[in-house]
Amino acid sequence: MRKVFNVVVNEYIKIFAKISTKIMLACIVLLAVFWSVGSYIDYYRRYSDTMGELDYEELKMRNGGSEDAMYDEMKELGIKYADDWRYEAYQRVYYDLYWAENQQPPASEQEIEEAKKRYERFKKTITDNDFKEYIRLQIEKTEQNRDMPEGEKELELWKLQYQLDHDIPPTSHNKLYQALTEYSRAKYEIAGIEQQPSEAQDKKRLGELKEDEAIFKYVLDKKIESYIIPDRTNNYYDADGFWSVFSNSVMLLMVINVLIIIVAGSIISAEFSSGTVKFLLINPIKRWKILVAKYLSVLTVGIVMLVIYYIFNLILNGIFFGFGDIVAPSLTFAAGKVRVGSGLLYVAWKYILGSVGVLTMATFAFAVSSLVRNSALAIGLGVFLMLSGYGAVFVLAEGFNMDWARYILFANTDINLIISQQTPFLGHTVTFALIVIAVYMVVFLLTAWDAFVRRDVK
Repeated sequence: MRKVFNVVVNEYIKIFAKISTKIMLACIVLLAVFWSVGSYIDYYRRYSDTMGELDYEELKMRNGGSEDAMYDEMKELGIKYADDWRYEAYQRVYYDLYWAENQQPPASEQEIEEAKKRYERFKKTITDNDFKEYIRLQIEKTEQNRDMPEGEKELELWKLQYQLDHDIPPTSHNKLYQALTEYSRAKYEIAGIEQQPSEAQDKKRLGELKEDEAIFKYVLDKKIESYIIPDRTNNYYDADGFWSVFSNSVMLLMVINVLIIIVAGSIISAEFSSGTVKFLLINPIKRWKILVAKYLSVLTVGIVMLVIYYIFNLILNGIFFGFGDIVAPSLTFAAGKVRVGSGLLYVAWKYILGSVGVLTMATFAFAVSSLVRNSALAIGLGVFLMLSGYGAVFVLAEGFNMDWARYILFANTDINLIISQQTPFLGHTVTFALIVIAVYMVVFLLTAWDAFVRRDVK
């Protein structure tokens, strides 16, 4: 083992002494910078209205003058920021009156008069900045609504009373209000599904809704204002900004795939092309140990690249979005109860799952490098198959309904995609994918072993 370790250390020295390796490491840092800066610019563009003082003149221009009266009134009321509960509340009040006055068929004069009185009462709560009185009026309005189904009315009244009892302002910028809204939605949909005949119920959807119900109830009970809830596509987080960007950075792991293919595709073939392989083999160490040492070097360099990318994304996202939510828990539902984990560990786990594809392609390039002893061919073939492999699998599965395509390597390398059930194959599981990958890896390693250990060196 000591001899293997010494060869690994020697390989590290050779790999990190290369200018190309330094450029690769710089590219990884730049990749993290690109992702963080680009995401922040996009975030600012989408949420700029909520990040500073409202510009009512710009809002008027954006809406073509159709809502000038509403914006003038909001400006007069002193509503300066979008995260002020009055911003959303006044829009609801304004549109209630607008629809009453403009509905088809037209409302009666008495109904319009009642709508105007209701508008003035609601407006007073906004003028007084009294969201509790606003909620009380919402309760009164809901109780008088004869068109609302009884079950929906009961749930809405419960939601409003909960807001009142727990001092939750009615704004989507409040995390507890978001949780309360999602909890109510889940309960409403569950009730709708359970009213259907058993054979007509969507059991999968029902299970997902019950998970949501349990998680959001936990958030409300514990009054957790910053939390992470990965959904079933693994690309959205209830904690906006920092966590959504940090988690989705895993999408650019294919760039690291390319970099590690370059390392793996040249680590053996470069020895042959430069003629240094003979000096390597005269050492008192067996060929297979040299092969193992080189392979371990490739894998560990790949892991180092992933760690660098993870750390720089963490730091840069904190700089751009703030570190305030860094301790936010990750909430999942398993075995009948809500489980609380670390958000940092959850994202790290996504990186680990993403590394399966990285290490698989590294092994492929390593095998080709050993077999053909040509760096350009090994790297080119590895990059080409990585970029085109999943697309070809998707065409075979979706375009030609060829289910056997699930046995192709590239259908199984993105474990995060399989977990989120976004592959074109029904019943595609992580266990199946890992078995397929293991079979291919054995073939690749046997190919590399045969080509390096048994073939003569000329």
